[in-house]
Amino acid sequence: MSVAPEPGRPISLGRETDLADAVDLLAVIKALRNQSDRNRSGINKALRESLWWMWEQPRLPRPLVRSKYPATYPWSPAARAFVQTHRDDGGSDSMLRGLIIEHLIPANHLVQEAIASAHDLDAEGLLALLSAHGPAAVITSIEDKRLAAAGVASRMPSDWDGIDVWARPRLAGFDLSGFAPLMPASDGLNPA
Repeated sequence: MSVAPEPGRPISLGRETDLADAVDLLAVIKALRNQSDRNRSGINKALRESLWWMWEQPRLPRPLVRSKYPATYPWSPAARAFVQTHRDDGGSDSMLRGLIIEHLIPANHLVQEAIASAHDLDAEGLLALLSAHGPAAVITSIEDKRLAAAGVASRMPSDWDGIDVWARPRLAGFDLSGFAPLMPASDGLNPA
């Protein structure tokens, strides 16, 4: 078994801001739960987008590569090589299409848990839920297809122990010992 690095995680913006954002996000979750109760479609997508823009994106640790990918998160060797290969193209948008912030516990888990517990959830509970579902890494879109081929594109393995956040990449045959952060932004990675 390869040794897994510490996963990347969104950072706190301070207790007061985190709590205020959790209160706002909780209002969205409750509204979407009401829509779900009326059998409306698109609930998961709406909540995933809200989670990204209201919670995760503002909390990505800087520096960022191409304004989205935290240099401090663990990157697969292929993702690091992809950045190196695309440095000379001026950072074109084609580079963005080749990288993915991989939520090691799929966002669907968070979405389903938040929607299911929306009526009983408070801001503190939501903060705990967001923290538990925050670990991430940066991989390539080709590696993302390996997760899909292993049957874990958007779900945890059926025998998941509830602890190993790297269970999906392990199942897909990733060598976790090769995951590492990029170098600091001063090496020309075009940080945000």
